This record gives sequence, structure tokens and C-alpha cells, in this order.
Amino acid sequence: KVMHSRSQVKSLLRNVENYEKIEFDFNKIDLIGPSFADALVRGTKKSNQLADIKWVNTNHTVDLLMSRALHRQS
Repeated sequence: KVMHSRSQVKSLLRNVENYEKIEFDFNKIDLIGPSFADALVRGTKKSNQLADIKWVNTNHTVDLLMSRALHRQS
């Protein structure tokens, strides 16, 4: 499964306000786009400036894209 649209990001971020720790599970997700990763991290930080963002069940590519997105927002 591929996740790459901003509407998918909005759906994921619908109820993530006011959490100190946020974990995204990428089980059965094979690929995400760089803009998806950026929007996911940026949107999470917008709602939760101090949130600790983690992700699990990723392949190498998804992990790399999420790491880069988080680094750009730090």
C-alpha cells in the first residue's frame, strides 16, 4: 500500500491534538512520498509543538523519509 496524499495526512491527524507522544504505525505500508512524510510531521508539530514523534513497522525507505522529515522540522 502506498500513502502519498494530503487528504490521507489530514485523516491521520484528525485527533492527535494535545498528546505528548505520538506513534505512527506503518504496518502494511510499503511506500510514502517525501511530501507525505513532511506534511505528516509538520501537521503533527503544528498541533503538538512538543510532541515526541515515533514510527513503527517501517521498511528502510519509509524510515528514511520520516527521519528526514522530522530532521527538517527540528
